[in-house]
Amino acid sequence: MRALRRNIQLCSIGFLALVAQKSPNAFAAEAAQQSGFNNSPSQKAKKLVDLAKLLLANAVPEERSLAEQHLVEATRICRTCPEAYAELGRLWLTDYSLGRAGLSALQRAAAMAESSKELEPNSPVGEYLGVEVLLTIGRQTEAFRLYTSARQVYPEHIETLAFDARLWAEVDPQRALVAAQNAISKGYSVQELSPWIGNAIVRAHGEEKSGEALQRFAEVYPDRWLWHRAAMAYAGQKNWNSAKHAFERAIALGNTLESPLQLAILEYKEMKTPRAAAQRLEALIKVIGAQRLLSDDSRALVESHAAFAHLAANDLPFAKLHAERALELSISNEARVAQIVETFRDSNQLALISSALQRTALNNPLLEDAHLALAMIASQMKDYQSTVEHLSSAIALAPERDDLYSARGQASYLATKYEIALRDFETAIKQKPEHAPYHYNKACLLSLLGRKSEAFESLKTAVFMSDILRDQAGTDSDLENLRRDKEFESRLAQLGIATQLSSVKKAAQDNNSQPAISGSTTLQKVRVGKPE
Repeated sequence: MRALRRNIQLCSIGFLALVAQKSPNAFAAEAAQQSGFNNSPSQKAKKLVDLAKLLLANAVPEERSLAEQHLVEATRICRTCPEAYAELGRLWLTDYSLGRAGLSALQRAAAMAESSKELEPNSPVGEYLGVEVLLTIGRQTEAFRLYTSARQVYPEHIETLAFDARLWAEVDPQRALVAAQNAISKGYSVQELSPWIGNAIVRAHGEEKSGEALQRFAEVYPDRWLWHRAAMAYAGQKNWNSAKHAFERAIALGNTLESPLQLAILEYKEMKTPRAAAQRLEALIKVIGAQRLLSDDSRALVESHAAFAHLAANDLPFAKLHAERALELSISNEARVAQIVETFRDSNQLALISSALQRTALNNPLLEDAHLALAMIASQMKDYQSTVEHLSSAIALAPERDDLYSARGQASYLATKYEIALRDFETAIKQKPEHAPYHYNKACLLSLLGRKSEAFESLKTAVFMSDILRDQAGTDSDLENLRRDKEFESRLAQLGIATQLSSVKKAAQDNNSQPAISGSTTLQKVRVGKPE
């Protein structure tokens, strides 16, 4: 019974649960048209409840708020309609269980349970909502007593069967599936039960075999979310063809946004058919253009994947266009900006979105990854002054990051501003004294500044930490001042550093002596400078 306390709707398994094939406004208009002016309050309330259920099944936060409004309106126009009270209570209880609402939501859900029982004493709906409330607050003994009592009175009631499907989905999945099938045979909506059916199937068969099991169930009881979940399970098993087939079935049943999105991602990432993915995403963008309630962040997600698909297909103008749109919509989403930067950087196309990144950094100066990306672009263009400026902006946001000081030190080094570069490496050393390359780079800068004794001490620290740096010190032109000085020749030899530099080594070293800014795969750390 603990599983029910989570009350998690798993209608969507991927990055985003988007809206269905019609906009909420379209559904509302249709409902209003069908209801007419002569419908009774109960009929109007029923239509609002059905609309709210559909919106909740889509699992979109923006639509969830609209669903709540519809349910509240249903209870207002029909104060004797228990289903409206029960659905509103479930919504509030879910919000409380998932941390989206406070204690008042739990209290309101409990009140809705009592109202449902009073309005329809011959139905167990209110009783089962009360069970959920008791489970949520940890009163399991009372919850089980109430559940047992209601079930004895209504053993074959459709609400009993539906509640059993939800209650036992993870604890006793076979029992839950039998109950779900019986409820569906009596007319209960497959869509409303699909999250718990999916949970039960995965629990019963395990993740590795859940794809086939979900497909078998969906073939008997067609549902857009069951097919979608089967597709995601196949994708997890790397069964790409079966995943594509299941996604296409979900799309045919009305999952016209989430499934196309996930299928397109599968196509350009795994199936290596980026042009097909790009075409699918272009069509999807037209569909979401009609969705009034869809958030900017959701739109940005689709635009970003369209950019990635076009990038994989080498359609650079379209990749740039969609990336610019995604960045414009992602002003407050640091993770998405980082993903866009990382993907274009890994494709060596970061400069393609330079202008968009500049606008993004201007509109939201707190986006660290935008500043780092601009620093990388400036470094590639050998514009080291701009590199320093962008890195300074990043450092202002994350002054604890030693690697950013190192990156800025490298940019100043490349601009031959050795004193400034030295200060940054000294700061990096204070923050991470165990990092040998920082000591090595400090030694190089001190050598270039003619401060040989200090350079030797920093070099000694570096080579004691790293044998690779010891080998490099024998060929690094930045340390030539030390190698050519008779005073330090023997001292370098004692450290195991060669002091004679052949012309061949010298030429090879000179060709590789200019470091460049680069980034890790997550852009959480900037690697720069001498080998680590």
